[in-house]
Amino acid sequence: MPPVPTLNIQVGFFSGVLLPNDSVLFTFTRYAVSKPFQEIAGESAYAVDLELGAGRPGSGSSPGGVLNIMDTLVTGSDFFRTVRGEVSPLVTAVWQDEIGGTFFIPEEQCVEAGTGVSGDCIFVRGDGDLIFGESFGDRDEYDDDIILHEYGHFIGHNFSADTSPGGTHFLNDHTQDIRLSWSEGWATFFSSVVRKNPVNVDVGVDGPALFAFSIDSNSLLFPPIAPGQLERSVIYTTSEVAVSSVLWDIFDSLDSMEPFDNLSLGFGPIWDIFSFWKESPPQPDTTMETFWSEFGQVQPEFIPQKLSITRERQMEFFSDACELSSACSDSMINKVDDNSAENASPIGVNGTPQHHTLFPAGDTDYMSFQPVEGSSYTIETLNLTNGADTYLEVLYLSVKEDVETQTVRVVETALHVNDNPGDRTFTEGCAQLREGPDGNLTSDCPNNKSALASKVVITNFITPSDCPVPCTLYARVKRSPNAPPSTGVFGSYDFRVTSP
Repeated sequence: MPPVPTLNIQVGFFSGVLLPNDSVLFTFTRYAVSKPFQEIAGESAYAVDLELGAGRPGSGSSPGGVLNIMDTLVTGSDFFRTVRGEVSPLVTAVWQDEIGGTFFIPEEQCVEAGTGVSGDCIFVRGDGDLIFGESFGDRDEYDDDIILHEYGHFIGHNFSADTSPGGTHFLNDHTQDIRLSWSEGWATFFSSVVRKNPVNVDVGVDGPALFAFSIDSNSLLFPPIAPGQLERSVIYTTSEVAVSSVLWDIFDSLDSMEPFDNLSLGFGPIWDIFSFWKESPPQPDTTMETFWSEFGQVQPEFIPQKLSITRERQMEFFSDACELSSACSDSMINKVDDNSAENASPIGVNGTPQHHTLFPAGDTDYMSFQPVEGSSYTIETLNLTNGADTYLEVLYLSVKEDVETQTVRVVETALHVNDNPGDRTFTEGCAQLREGPDGNLTSDCPNNKSALASKVVITNFITPSDCPVPCTLYARVKRSPNAPPSTGVFGSYDFRVTSP
């Protein structure tokens, strides 16, 4: 009697086991499964159903989990080959318990971690993960969306320029380091393109989703709590989901439900810019801003459509109303900008804010008001978004006569200058998150509405002797020369003057 044929599958996988002394033992484990099947005369191919359990890292038990990790990475590699026309470099997957998440690390860090392998690594979390000291029991070997997200980082590291500092990040955070929001946004977009699905899901230990969100509708699909919470956060160049959403809207087919989205360019134009950065890295960093600038140079004919998409996400790649028209002054019909004292935008002292953008790069905004002798004023920028960091100067104009040359010139004299509240400075390294004095996680360089704002307080104003009466004060706002790298080159802010 002939032997019954058997299907045998073996796969080798690196796994990490956390030891009692907090070190990690990395091992190469072979996972195997076999199943007899019935031969059929004349058939050369067979479909054999295998029931595979998830297994555990390093156990050598059922290879279901490791086979799915491998299959997902092969899917990503196959997609890359269709785009690039070449086989991607090798990446090592490490399946490990009790790590803070699934993540990509480049070769030098992979070697330093003690894996014993060369090349880039993607660590995939197994059971018993510890996140900020708490066990969530999550596992990612069946999270294709997350694995492909990390593969997107791998592609970015090898075929583009990624300047993200990394670190912990959250979907509903729109005050991220602008470098990190681009990197994470790209990776989520890449995962969705490979899977042909804008929905991203993180499944739990027993299969149900822990959360699910869409970069097309920009909504949290699961769990069904806090309706609208994610939608309200998917704004600005400092939101990773907003970055993913813009890229997806450029890529995907037209949708009548999204009247703002009039682009359907596919993956090619996005990849062309992304991969171009490998040979010519953008300055100062890879961000949504530099993608916008490069896109405008390569495909200027699509700027209006892309502007419609980015406006929907409250990314303001345009000059503000005070620059372009008489919107901030009825008496300045022919105004072309507010980049000088001559064209300054008048502002009241009742606290009503004016909205401004620092666009294009190097933009300077002038605002003016006439102070009253002996009165006090608070002059400030506020509600900073899109990675803005302002620098405020309060000045006046005076006329100086040069006797020798018999010429007259107008001189700007600064009365007060402020960069950040309390003259605070920020660290050059700009760690994304650290534990603050109150125990909460905070950023060294937060892109929130106030940390990088500017404020000048004038108490009992006295008119300078060389300021023509009635004296006019001017506020000049520009991007801070001390801006940390977590901020943008552009940005948006409100400006107001208040007198008690």
